[in-house]
Amino acid sequence: MKKVLFLSMLSIGLSGVFAQINAPKASPACKLEQRVGLTDITISYSRPAVNGRTIFGDLIPFDAYWRLGANENTKFTTSDALFFGKDTLPAGTYALFAMPGKTSWKLAFYTEFGNWGLPPVWEQTKVAMELTAPVSSRVDLTENLTIGLDQLENSGAELFITWDHVSVKFPFTMNTKDKVLASIQKTMNGPSANDYHTAAKF
Repeated sequence: MKKVLFLSMLSIGLSGVFAQINAPKASPACKLEQRVGLTDITISYSRPAVNGRTIFGDLIPFDAYWRLGANENTKFTTSDALFFGKDTLPAGTYALFAMPGKTSWKLAFYTEFGNWGLPPVWEQTKVAMELTAPVSSRVDLTENLTIGLDQLENSGAELFITWDHVSVKFPFTMNTKDKVLASIQKTMNGPSANDYHTAAKF
């Protein structure tokens, strides 16, 4: 009986020890915060490694949606509407899902972003926007999945995804000019009557 009690206490003690261990994840988390013009964009994702594996067409099947990363869903947040050609992505936060193909990729901005991985049931009504872009092959290996913004300009940029020997790019624009003109107009108009009233009251 004493032996059983001792083993039970030892098991409980070890459980407490292991619960406190803080170890790095195999796919480290990354958070990109970038201002493009006057628009703030944040991308939060985890970066799995190639690690000698065959990625596309094996680990990641072709022609099926994938959560575009590891661990929690990849989240894309924009403070203003983005224009991908004729398609408009409203301001907000989205989960990013990708469908790799041999010659092109699809990218879906999904309005439900709190789940882990693919939703149990894919609801097309929750797809805010779906894009298609051709695949570019790279000679150099990108060991860890990389999602970023490049070709930064005042009125646009390029969302890119690179992993293994594959890269895809999705250029977009914003209405930066309209925001600047609105700011100029507000400044040129000077303080409003309400501003004067608030100042006098103070």
